[in-house]
Amino acid sequence: MAIQTRDLTLKEYLRALSAEIPDYQRGYAWGNDQISQFLEDLVEEYSSNSEKKEKNYFFWTIVVAKEEHKKAQVIDGQQRLTTITIFLAAVRNYLNSIRETAGEDANELCEEINHDYIGRESSRNGSTYKLQQRGEIGGYFRDEIQKPKLVFEKLPLTRKEGRKPPRNAIAQAYNMIVDWLTNDLNAVQYDETPIYPNDNAKAQRVANLTDTLLNNFFVVEIESNDLTTGYQIFQNLNGTGKDLNPGDLIKTDFFGKVSGAETNAIAEKWDEIQSVIENDDTTEIIRYYWNATNMKFATKRSLYPKVSKEVKSAGDVFDFLDGIKKVAPAYMAATGADSDLLEYRDEHVQNALHDLRSLNLKSYLPILFALELMDATNEQMATVLNAIVALMFRNVIIANEVANKYEKSFAQLAVSLQDDDSIVKALEDLAAAKIPDEDFKEALLKFNAEGSLEIARFILRKFEHLDDLTKTVNGNKDVHIEHIMPQKPENIETWGFSSTEDATFNEHLWALGNLVLLDSKKNTSIKNHNFEQKKEQYRLSGLKQAKDLCEYSEWNAHTIDQRTEEIAERAVTIC
Repeated sequence: MAIQTRDLTLKEYLRALSAEIPDYQRGYAWGNDQISQFLEDLVEEYSSNSEKKEKNYFFWTIVVAKEEHKKAQVIDGQQRLTTITIFLAAVRNYLNSIRETAGEDANELCEEINHDYIGRESSRNGSTYKLQQRGEIGGYFRDEIQKPKLVFEKLPLTRKEGRKPPRNAIAQAYNMIVDWLTNDLNAVQYDETPIYPNDNAKAQRVANLTDTLLNNFFVVEIESNDLTTGYQIFQNLNGTGKDLNPGDLIKTDFFGKVSGAETNAIAEKWDEIQSVIENDDTTEIIRYYWNATNMKFATKRSLYPKVSKEVKSAGDVFDFLDGIKKVAPAYMAATGADSDLLEYRDEHVQNALHDLRSLNLKSYLPILFALELMDATNEQMATVLNAIVALMFRNVIIANEVANKYEKSFAQLAVSLQDDDSIVKALEDLAAAKIPDEDFKEALLKFNAEGSLEIARFILRKFEHLDDLTKTVNGNKDVHIEHIMPQKPENIETWGFSSTEDATFNEHLWALGNLVLLDSKKNTSIKNHNFEQKKEQYRLSGLKQAKDLCEYSEWNAHTIDQRTEEIAERAVTIC
């Protein structure tokens, strides 16, 4: 084992750089905050110390492993190295776009950037790129960032609902720098006089900033001659980019526990998992999986040390990742896009998961994972999930208990799920944990939906399904909540109130009994009309609860209280 440490300006470091980002590293993750800070620091350094042209701004450490006859592997520092390359590419492309009017110095800087700091491709020497990205992003980074362009314009983003393509992070960083540089070069003085009046002046401004970056920014490189030592160093350092999350640390820990061909196999499994969950941060899915399969409950803070201690061998690592891979579709159905939900299991499971998503709950995920791992049937899974819906709706949503209080109990229940008998026991435990019917009913009678329309929607949607099992209004954007007595009545007295300022008016306005699901077009057309006019539209609705309102001859405080009582009574039977 050998370790070398050296501090170098970015000019020195990039000139000597020949490294690659391993394909098992997390993707590029710098966002607006990190890039803005980098650009602000660059301008500040230029303003304060540009005349010195010496190491002045510490751009943190870079950890690499360089085994004999192989390219250096960047273990820590890829965020900064990638951002530097993106910045230099934007500078080069800008100078290329004005090369006819900017003078020879600008052309020389373009060549210097290509040759010394980014690299290039040539028919004689092949690729000499300083930083090689691997995996899915490699080709995109080479073609869109490292290869010179004669135009200075933003990169298009890949758009797909519910997806976060890795290339978009690269493109967004480049586009942000393009916008920033454009604004900087077009700045004006207080009297609207341009600070950089022509292309020569703009090219000089760009050159000054680039010189400051290359001469004043410096890094400390820690180089190990083997990967394992590099990972150990990495785990004990903190970078200036996004804070390392437990998922990152677990990932590097796993690679430190395998060797040879196993490294590639682990990388493939990790990529497969990330391609499903569509996120570089695996912390959440790892934590819920851990709590579904281990008695030692882990918080986010304690996750890494617990996993590192228990997952010891290469076989343990493979088993752990295989388990996460199996539950990944369930995770996306619970937390991802609507398309992920609709691709998972059958409609009964989907409806239960939709309810949990609409209530913004996640603490039950260990139970979902445990059911998936034990290959529970759709009927078993839907039954357990609906029991969780009923418990959490009663206790957390209506009775205002803290959702986090169930994290440990749900994790313990998840670990106990092994067979059919354990599912029966789990259902008994979930039912026993619900607050009593009378307490639940009383809370519903007092419930005020102002600011909580999603909760009201949840209850009304449950009733619609109960009354007509053929209907599905889950996620239906054409169905809205209607105030039967409107917020701004045309004639307040027809509703039995003297004024909208009356305290009892507002109380009844937001009561559950005064709310109904209605088709959005009808909702718009009836607006603030009186009750008789509204009933004409209710009769045409495709939803039973709206049609049922036509049985009422009038609508006032008494009928609102009556319907609220009915809703509360029925809620006890379905939640």
